[in-house]
Amino acid sequence: PVGLRFDPGVAASYGQQPKMVYGKSKFGFDVEECAAALDAAHRAGLVVDSVAMHIGWGLPQSSADLVDWAFGRLSGVACQCPTLETINVGGGLGGRYLASDQPLALETWRDLIARHLAPLGATIVCEPGTWVVAPAGLLIAEVNTVEARRHITWVGINAGYALNPLPAMYDIPLEVIPLCNPLGAPAMIAHVAGHINEGVDVWAQARPLPRLEEGDLIAFFPAGAYGSSMASNHCMRGEFAEVTVG
Repeated sequence: PVGLRFDPGVAASYGQQPKMVYGKSKFGFDVEECAAALDAAHRAGLVVDSVAMHIGWGLPQSSADLVDWAFGRLSGVACQCPTLETINVGGGLGGRYLASDQPLALETWRDLIARHLAPLGATIVCEPGTWVVAPAGLLIAEVNTVEARRHITWVGINAGYALNPLPAMYDIPLEVIPLCNPLGAPAMIAHVAGHINEGVDVWAQARPLPRLEEGDLIAFFPAGAYGSSMASNHCMRGEFAEVTVG
């Protein structure tokens, strides 16, 4: 048995980041090629028992119409597969990285699956990793420099993007929480930078923060997804400790 992945044909992701869009990209057959793909599998002696479609990472509520349309296309693909057992709707849930974010509501996602895919009688598979683990983790770092240059206050910390690549590589923001004064009123606007010798190693820009000093601890949240799993020893600065709180 084999599974086939199809391109949803839509562009939707967190902040419309091209790096997070899976539609109209390198992934999957075009839906219009479904019949040809199934025929090729049949001629090769393969049984197609699953179809998959991944729309994008961190889908916002504003993309609900695109998800609706994509799931409708996936339903059309599934109906052409007589040996179908499983439909994989991919991931995309989660993605609330700032208080202002409005990720796709679980109820919206549920209702669209119920409308388009549940009537087909196949097992529905999903990949909700970010939704589950992102809010379960914090990254804690220590402030080692606070300095003003060119009318910008820079807060340097002892952690770089080798420990969590989301801000540097994907422009995914993380909330910055000063642990010494988490609810304190903003006293400065600052950029928060890591300790790797690359210009891209900036955790946050123009964030309103309470006054910080060297030795203060700050936390980045949510940092439970794509943190340690994507960490590296880039620039020999990849050491970290993981602590599980039960």
